[in-house]
Amino acid sequence: MDIKGKSIKSTLLLISFAGLVLYVASNTQTVFGTVFTWVGYLTPMIIGLALAFIINIPMRGIEKLLFGNKFAVKRSWLQKMKRPVSLVLALLAFCLVVNIVLFLLIPELAKTAEIIIVNIQIFIENFENIEQSLYGSFAFIGEALASLNIDWKAMVDGVIEFLQVGVTGIVSSTFSFATGLVDTFIGFIFALYVLSQKEKLSRQCKKLLRACVSTQKSDWVIKIFKMANVTFSKFLTIQCTEGLIIGVMFFIAMSIFQMEYALLISVLIAVLALIPIFGAFIGCAMGAFLILVVDPMQAVWFIVMFLVIQQLEGNIIYPRVVGTSVGLSSIWVLSAVTIGGSAMGVIGMLIGVPLASITFALLKEIVNNKLDKKQAKIDALISLQEETTEQIGIPEKTE
Repeated sequence: MDIKGKSIKSTLLLISFAGLVLYVASNTQTVFGTVFTWVGYLTPMIIGLALAFIINIPMRGIEKLLFGNKFAVKRSWLQKMKRPVSLVLALLAFCLVVNIVLFLLIPELAKTAEIIIVNIQIFIENFENIEQSLYGSFAFIGEALASLNIDWKAMVDGVIEFLQVGVTGIVSSTFSFATGLVDTFIGFIFALYVLSQKEKLSRQCKKLLRACVSTQKSDWVIKIFKMANVTFSKFLTIQCTEGLIIGVMFFIAMSIFQMEYALLISVLIAVLALIPIFGAFIGCAMGAFLILVVDPMQAVWFIVMFLVIQQLEGNIIYPRVVGTSVGLSSIWVLSAVTIGGSAMGVIGMLIGVPLASITFALLKEIVNNKLDKKQAKIDALISLQEETTEQIGIPEKTE
């Protein structure tokens, strides 16, 4: 009866799943509209969980550093202060980093936009002078540039139109930005509650999971969440370290060669370097454009300098440090970033590597378990054959 009951249950589940798939396929717009509506309702909570995860990384380090020693462990009053003090220090560090980035980027970007608009004609004249000098020194380069028939006036009009459209878009999206600020503020408050009671919330979620599913399945889900927590934390820490390293490298190199916008471009590249592999190239394109307006030849040297630094950082530092930290080789890191970016854009680039690492670890465990089971069956058959041979007295073959 048990076998028959399980068969009926499996059939009903299969029929229900097939019906659900057919309903979703025939009502795609309605289903996805409902999903997006609920995601909109849960946006503050999603933002709060993301902020809690990010802030938890420095908070955990502060707890271990200040309250993990023998002196603090033996003092109960210090242990009571551990969470609030660590949370406040982590929040201060997080807000400090965000404010530094914003106060460095936003004013400098605004000034740079003004310089671009004011000096665009000077930029064109400088570029034409370079074209003429190249034509005199290297005739084939000058001829190649001349054959392009670049319409500088149309290019200027296009840049100005792009800036005007951008400003109009910013103005029209003010309401959406304000709504995003409200959601972020609510999410920040939610993150504080999550961080202050993370152990209690963890216990409650585990109890709920074990009450709803079997022990084996609940342990498997908990294991995946633990693996995801460790992998994402390690990846985010290493990625921030990589961004800091490459930002400092660019600032030092640009300061030595006295290039324009050294601080702005270095911070921009450091922030965009959070996007694995491709982020630095985006920062390079933006930095080269900023320098191009002031001095086109300096922009060329900036690109050369970028290629040198990127070769050092991309081939030596990044694949070894980040690839090792998440358990992936450099080829899989590149594949994860490419697929993640194609599927979800910038967010996909950020989470692609950790997700690939978790998937790789789970597949590796599943494959190893299956191979171990097969090997165990082979060993059991060999052992049974040896026992049978001994019982019936068949002499073993000798060479």
